[in-house]
Amino acid sequence: MDETVPSKTVLEEAAELINGQRQKDYGSALDSFTRIGKIWSAILDIHVGAEQVALCLIGLKVARATQGWKRDSIVDIAGYAGCMEMIQAERAAQWAEVATETGGIQANPEPLLVTPPEMDLEPDWSTPMIVRPATSGATPPIVRPVTSGDQRRG
Repeated sequence: MDETVPSKTVLEEAAELINGQRQKDYGSALDSFTRIGKIWSAILDIHVGAEQVALCLIGLKVARATQGWKRDSIVDIAGYAGCMEMIQAERAAQWAEVATETGGIQANPEPLLVTPPEMDLEPDWSTPMIVRPATSGATPPIVRPVTSGDQRRG
């Protein structure tokens, strides 16, 4: 077992991995995890979205980590969490672009914290969406479809 002290933290190493060569090799997190989700969907005969892929991969690494400390498993957990954030940021950017082009998205200053698990997370560009900025500047806006109970603001 290597007893040397790593030169980077787990988070630094994970950030380098997901923003570096892996992104170059596999493309954006949204595209890559969506592809994985489509394959899993065909195998499992249920819809598996990109966010669910990230959560399942985190779960896999947590299960492995319960068998003993392996730094690479912890790095991977942090990396998959970072990928989930990237997926959400990519979705928000896509929806914001559509809002600019179509005016079909309505901004709301109150944050929406949870997306129900039964909601299909794949965007339907024909459905008007609400963008609710998150409370932190580092967090991408949360987006959900407009419902009949929503009032147009702005």
